[in-house]
Amino acid sequence: GGRVVGELDYVLADDIAKSQGCTDGDRYAMSKTLYETIFGPAPPKNNMKENSVLVSSVIKEQGLAKIDAEERNNVFWNQISTKAAFSQSRFHLTSTARDIIAEVIITLGLPKTTAMQKN
Repeated sequence: GGRVVGELDYVLADDIAKSQGCTDGDRYAMSKTLYETIFGPAPPKNNMKENSVLVSSVIKEQGLAKIDAEERNNVFWNQISTKAAFSQSRFHLTSTARDIIAEVIITLGLPKTTAMQKN
């Protein structure tokens, strides 16, 4: 079997389930990093640890890591699905720049089927 190593906050649950990375996982990690750089971190869910956890998807911990990653993925996807998520940034942005950056983050970060539905 394969092995996925990365910070749980930036790993797709599907990558953990398959024990291998993919381009969708890379796109997700890139969009989340870009979002957090410009707009700040996503608020943690009540039952999640605030700090990132290094995940190694070996067989015995794979199920729990996948469930935790799914929750974190969903929190981020729900957050970037609202206009309010892009209302305040760490930088002075024009509304046009903010909208372009938001579109890049949404296009990169959402699963392909969801991103296509938004267009």
